[in-house]
Amino acid sequence: MKKWWIIGGLLLIAIGIAGIATGGWKTNEKLPEFEKSWRFQASELKNLEIKSDYKVNLKFVKSTDGTNSVSVKGQAPEKTIQTVQDAVIDNKSLLVDLRQKPVKYFNFLDFSFVGVKEEITVSLTDDAALDALKVNVDSGSIALTDVSAKTVDLSADSGNLTLNNLTADSLSIDVDSGKITGDGVRTKTLTLSADSGLVNLKRVTGKVDMIIDSGSVKLYKEDTSDTVIKADSGSVYVQVPASFAGYYDLKADSGSVHAPESKRETKDIVKVRADSGLIRVEQAGQ
Repeated sequence: MKKWWIIGGLLLIAIGIAGIATGGWKTNEKLPEFEKSWRFQASELKNLEIKSDYKVNLKFVKSTDGTNSVSVKGQAPEKTIQTVQDAVIDNKSLLVDLRQKPVKYFNFLDFSFVGVKEEITVSLTDDAALDALKVNVDSGSIALTDVSAKTVDLSADSGNLTLNNLTADSLSIDVDSGKITGDGVRTKTLTLSADSGLVNLKRVTGKVDMIIDSGSVKLYKEDTSDTVIKADSGSVYVQVPASFAGYYDLKADSGSVHAPESKRETKDIVKVRADSGLIRVEQAGQ
């Protein structure tokens, strides 16, 4: 058995050395810095997609000079920078691709990306608005500030997701593992899926549908729209406004359940299912 462990270890080392030799990966050099901006008329950009291997800080600001723009500032490998520099707005869509080129399958051998983050600013006039925003990071984090679009689609394989003052008709979040936090999330529908991690969302409006495999959920609603949460393992806490007059449908296969009496005056519902863990629902001010 020991022999096979040694052989396996040697194979991994050989693969790593081959990857460095063929890919030209450098582990001790700072990545070059770059900047890029796209300017457009109000009707010229409706769909913005961002892909990255690094931390992405995205914020929306009101234009102060009457122009609309998307600006990127950060660090990346030369091939990635060239991809960004070559990107153009086409058919009302823009793809900002910040992923490493070529794709690195052994990132644990590459430390040049540690601490790297991309700053993206979307500056819009009053008559400009995005129909769709899509952000995907492989291993990194996403931070969104003052973002507004009809549909927002966020996904991450591993990393943290932070939302501050986000407005959308539809918000979709898909995270394999990480921490999801937010304050001021205004939607008509919010769909969230996480394999493992912590969810803490405050000042949320809109229908909520969550599926969490393992982890804890804290959700603070500001309206009475429906909330449905399924958690395989972990605790679930939901706070609804004092005006909530619907009913609670709560069940834990193993664990405790705490909630006020259902008023059943409206059809609004808070439905929570947990295989194991604590379920607690409270009304604000009580």
